[in-house]
Amino acid sequence: AGLSFQGAVLESPLGASPVVVEGHPFPLTLGVGQGGRGKDDLPQGVSIRLCVGLRQHDDADSFEIHPVEGSLRCEPAVEWLNGSAVLAWRREASQVQLTGLAVGRHVAWAVLYDTEQQHAVGEAQVLRFHVVPRVLDPSYEWQGIADGQEVPAGLEVHMDLWHDSRRRARIPPSWRLQLWVAPASRFFRQDVTRTSSILWLRESVASFLELPVECVTFRVSLGNQEGGQEYTQELDDAATAETARLFQRQRDLTLEVAGRETCKVPPRRGHLRSGRTLSSLEAPRRDLGREGSAASPSSSQPTTSGLLAPPPPPHT
Repeated sequence: AGLSFQGAVLESPLGASPVVVEGHPFPLTLGVGQGGRGKDDLPQGVSIRLCVGLRQHDDADSFEIHPVEGSLRCEPAVEWLNGSAVLAWRREASQVQLTGLAVGRHVAWAVLYDTEQQHAVGEAQVLRFHVVPRVLDPSYEWQGIADGQEVPAGLEVHMDLWHDSRRRARIPPSWRLQLWVAPASRFFRQDVTRTSSILWLRESVASFLELPVECVTFRVSLGNQEGGQEYTQELDDAATAETARLFQRQRDLTLEVAGRETCKVPPRRGHLRSGRTLSSLEAPRRDLGREGSAASPSSSQPTTSGLLAPPPPPHT
């Protein structure tokens, strides 16, 4: 008569194969499975605890569980009151929040454990889940975006409204690389694909600056080391935009021009009033008039497009 139990219950509200974002808590629901051995049939004084633990997922089909040493939480599941066993695990106390989890795959487990006989009661419950980075690591292939995961700027994002409404993202097949060239005091801009090689980019920069290709080098920052000195690494000519992770490392990418005499950047073509030179590859900036057409450099009055109505006649 009365309640009975057969083992531990471990569930997650995130689904059968839950994905949680780095830094977000992962909730677990613990309980005692009903049905099986009656609690009133237990030997007097038996001590059974409901234990939950966590381990890294290493693709193993089976692994050992050590409830005493390896559990994160282990609380009484059965208590004795006036010589009768009472189910001590309450539903309101069954929520467990896992925090500070590293990126990767994990396994949470729960088991009812007899501390006197030192064996499990029933089968252990196992729940596998995946912790993804806080910021999506982009690639040229479509990949899912987890709820709460940040998406880097510049990605192509797609939402499937017909099926599961899940969002996916990828690096665009063609994207614009923009680098500041200090010796030339101007930007270098180039459309890049996943197969664009570093050598091809060097040749494009050299042509842009009118320099030999051996004068320009792409380097990527490796961060500050001891003493605050910044370390950089030269990119291999054989690498591509995909293998060199150019899209992901745009902010850490620099373009160096050798300082020898044969690598001096020639003067820019054309001259402005300020003394600066204007490259033929860069268009002058123009202000738009009120009608939306480009303003004439010699006049501050807006021009009238042929598709717009003519100006009103002067007042008499």
